Amino acid sequence: MRSVSLAAVAATLFLVTGSCAIIPGGSLSDVPRDSAGDSAVFDEVTYEEMDQRILEALERVRERLAREVGSQWSSGIPKPKTGVCPGGMFGRYRLGDFTGPIPDDRWETAQQLLMEEFAPLGATELIVLRDEPGRHVIDIVGEYGFMVSLGSAELADLIVFGPCIAER
Repeated sequence: MRSVSLAAVAATLFLVTGSCAIIPGGSLSDVPRDSAGDSAVFDEVTYEEMDQRILEALERVRERLAREVGSQWSSGIPKPKTGVCPGGMFGRYRLGDFTGPIPDDRWETAQQLLMEEFAPLGATELIVLRDEPGRHVIDIVGEYGFMVSLGSAELADLIVFGPCIAER
């Protein structure tokens, strides 16, 4: 049973990192040129400010998923990991271990609340990776590698890769 659980988690992580413009542990050549941090894009935002905004959005998402969808999270929001991208840094965040699958009749609500919470931060394009009864996976992406990924199956994670913020 444990090996099935680890396989499910590994598959989810593969879907996430396989579609991300900035791959943790990858080389700079793995990152498309147009995804590199550009100070003109985030003139007013430092890495620390974006980190705080993403953490606040994750806390709101956690609360809303519990209230509106019925997903209970068994862990808090762990400290993000920082990655390096061309000319800057990005954060990697994981809100995982929810207590059960998101029911099909609540999936659209879960998608909508993610869009509402992350659109102000720049993640606005919805990409459906899987859409089957009981098995849904989406990415919501923005510029400079920003990506939010959510799956509906048991043991799926909510994973966020923040945008590449140029060093100042």
